[in-house]
Amino acid sequence: MRILIAALADHASVSQPGNKLNVNGVFDTIGAKAFPMVLPTAVLALRIQFEYEDRKSNHSLDVIIVTQDGKELAKIEGQVTTTEIPPGQRLVANQLMVFQQLTFQAPDRFSIVIRWDGEEKQRLPLDVVKVA
Repeated sequence: MRILIAALADHASVSQPGNKLNVNGVFDTIGAKAFPMVLPTAVLALRIQFEYEDRKSNHSLDVIIVTQDGKELAKIEGQVTTTEIPPGQRLVANQLMVFQQLTFQAPDRFSIVIRWDGEEKQRLPLDVVKVA
């Protein structure tokens, strides 16, 4: 498994036919005038490539938002079942993970940790800052 695209955005969708990933409003910083502040919705858009070794099996996909000191702010846990993948072929899939009503108590630096079968595969930055 390989992550081809990982982006936190305002909106994301997958167009059919064609399995096209549409991502709008990608961000890594949130500005707020006052705290606590609530982010109504954010979407983590993932484009994942599966190889022959990933075929016909169940996998866990977890996304955790953590503070600098490792405290968990939010977590989405999911299961992915892959189909048969012939030798020498690959399969590409899109995954949208929606966070709703994220509450930030104060400015801080966060990380969005993406884990596949318990192993960290990618980490995205997310900064929450106070603005005038």
